[in-house]
Amino acid sequence: MALLALGYLGGRHFILAPLDKQIASLQKKQTLGHHLTEKEKKEVIQAFAQDSQDITALDDYSWMPLCTLTPFLGGAPAPGRQNNAQINSMQFRSAREVAMPKPNGEFRVFLTGGSTAYSSGAPSEDRTIAGYLQKRLNANQTREAASKTYEVFTMANPAWASTHERIAIENLLSELQPDLVVSRSGNNDVHWGESGNNILWFRTYFDKNIFNVIKYVYSQTRGMDIEDNLLPSSQSVAPMVVAERLLKNAQLSTFSLSNTKAPFLFVLQPTLAAVSKPLTAREQAILNKRHSELPEHQTYFKSCYQAIDLALTTSVAGATPQSGFHYLNLANVFDDYAKEEIFIDSYHFGDRGNAIIANAIANKISNISTNH
Repeated sequence: MALLALGYLGGRHFILAPLDKQIASLQKKQTLGHHLTEKEKKEVIQAFAQDSQDITALDDYSWMPLCTLTPFLGGAPAPGRQNNAQINSMQFRSAREVAMPKPNGEFRVFLTGGSTAYSSGAPSEDRTIAGYLQKRLNANQTREAASKTYEVFTMANPAWASTHERIAIENLLSELQPDLVVSRSGNNDVHWGESGNNILWFRTYFDKNIFNVIKYVYSQTRGMDIEDNLLPSSQSVAPMVVAERLLKNAQLSTFSLSNTKAPFLFVLQPTLAAVSKPLTAREQAILNKRHSELPEHQTYFKSCYQAIDLALTTSVAGATPQSGFHYLNLANVFDDYAKEEIFIDSYHFGDRGNAIIANAIANKISNISTNH
């Protein structure tokens, strides 16, 4: 009996040990501080506002949240406390729940996108893009409209492409009485395209991890090998194709909101490889390192961003006023901050960048509200 028990425990350990190692590795990536050496922390903290430059706090800044399987989306942040982030029961980054029906006087804004829309690395909820945006929208109200209250909810997840955003809009956000949906996107479509992935039919890192777990369990329990049929191409996706696929998702998102009368605003996000901002020495070093790994990285991103801008500008110009499709190019929103640290790495930025972006989006929303 003892031998049977030992055999069971040994077999269980043999099967679970690799999975436990994988889960432990993922948990270490959940905060910004755990990605960095002590030297890197001292450098990265410069991208944050003066009153939030607390190096010791970086270990609690939500970066890559623990995800759970989510219908039609693969994965999204799991509800509950995620270090310094709170995820509500509907998987929005918010301590507040979405009240249904919508309270009188509430102007409901949903923000969706990848890690920068999630505001990975934000020091607090009020220093996320959504936090800054909500504060700015409420502060900007005229006396006549003071009875209106803006509420901004974030439905975003690191590594999501515009396809995930579109599905979230179609299947969930459109059902929650939105007044406006904002997609802060573009970078991840290009990121996945650079590695040869079709953003309409691919797996994110979370999806790949789940697939690998299932594959391993099947091999250990049934002796079956499940082949992956979604291997990316060895060639980067052509910039025009990246733009066409993103435009398709933007148009479908707009259409899915048509019955709600809520406008759809696509915001092309800034990314280090495509900005015209004069870079600081640290930011230039980040770009140089990326260039040493992928020599065509900057050229590819710039080509894709130009194609995306052309596709979206043309589409908006040809749309009817009733279509509800709006576009804001923030690729160069940091141009006036030449001497300031903005970027944490190639894609992400500190709360200083979050505030700049939120202000630009708020100005655009004011214009949309005036014309609707």
